[in-house]
Amino acid sequence: MGPDRIFAPQGMLALMFLKSYVGCSDRKLISHLNGNIDFQMFCGIFLGPERISNYKIVSEIRCGLARSLDIKSLQQVLAESWKPYLTDTNIMMEDATCYETSMRYPTDVKLLWECTEWVYKQLKLVCKYLKISGINTIIIAISVGRPIKKLTRGSGVFYTCWRRLPGNSLIFRSSISQD
Repeated sequence: MGPDRIFAPQGMLALMFLKSYVGCSDRKLISHLNGNIDFQMFCGIFLGPERISNYKIVSEIRCGLARSLDIKSLQQVLAESWKPYLTDTNIMMEDATCYETSMRYPTDVKLLWECTEWVYKQLKLVCKYLKISGINTIIIAISVGRPIKKLTRGSGVFYTCWRRLPGNSLIFRSSISQD
């Protein structure tokens, strides 16, 4: 059951127009075609209770049209047909839409994580400057001010700040040892 047996040449072109108009994938287009009588009539077919299960038929039709369709003569015919409806034909317009490929959305969690990374780097620099042996642990998620507690463990003094937010299980805790 190939594309030539289901669709007439006009139906193949109509299917490609529908794909462009609806702006969906091949699989979604076949799903629409199976369930929408208007799509079927536009393409010159009537499926009745039958369904098209091979969604790759759209790609086969597209490749077949690319091999056999003379685009230049098609454009000439379409331009002649639409000429009475076109105004200002001496003006050429272009669309210079740019799409950013590596776009990121600054969510609260991302912003907090970036702040955490920055604070961690700053803490390392401060420890190096003050000649403190190092940062023992930093587990940072979300923090709002809380008094700093001074704890003594073994050989060193640890400064710890922590806070659990209401309704949130994330804890901010940092310990800096000072030997």
